[in-house]
Amino acid sequence: MEQAAGGPIPVLPPSLAAVFMDALAFAGTQLGGLVERDIQFQGSHAAYARLEDLLQSYDRGPESPVTAVYVAFSGDIDGHVLLCMTPDTADFLSRMLLMCDDIDTPQMRYLADSVVGELGNVATSAFLNAVADTVKLTVLPAPPCVVHDMWAAVLQSIVVEVAQTQAYGILVETRIVVEGDAMAGTLVLLPSLASCRRMELILSAGSPVSA
Repeated sequence: MEQAAGGPIPVLPPSLAAVFMDALAFAGTQLGGLVERDIQFQGSHAAYARLEDLLQSYDRGPESPVTAVYVAFSGDIDGHVLLCMTPDTADFLSRMLLMCDDIDTPQMRYLADSVVGELGNVATSAFLNAVADTVKLTVLPAPPCVVHDMWAAVLQSIVVEVAQTQAYGILVETRIVVEGDAMAGTLVLLPSLASCRRMELILSAGSPVSA
């Protein structure tokens, strides 16, 4: 894990990648149950990535606009998580749940952001709690924040903070499927190095490791 920025990228252990995939699926199930819709979060890949590479990792380009839900978390494992989607995806979900086609007035836009924030809160909290439950540790998600900006701009301030202590984050490639319609989405997980090490040790030992 503690490689220099220019060194080889660490390999995410398959056991930990599987935990993230299962947690992502659980998050979709929890979200779908809450809104009474068929919503699935389908993870296709999870891997460590250099922080500077994360800024370029969005397949639509770093300057593409995104709607992101940001949640910081603390406890036995700590860090940051971002659930990013295209603005079209966010608007689709908002219109569906508000049952209103016109969300462009200031009042409706405020409500739409509130809906996206709550959806992101449920999804990211379910994801983090599923990970924590698997490794028998405690996680405490903070209230969510909805951000509208370019992909690289959304990540930049978080990456600058995280880069003070580590060179890597975890990118979980995600597809958001709403009632059969596949939409773009990506989850960026930035746990501390100590959190990653703790989870890896727990999974390799097959039993919890005290914090």
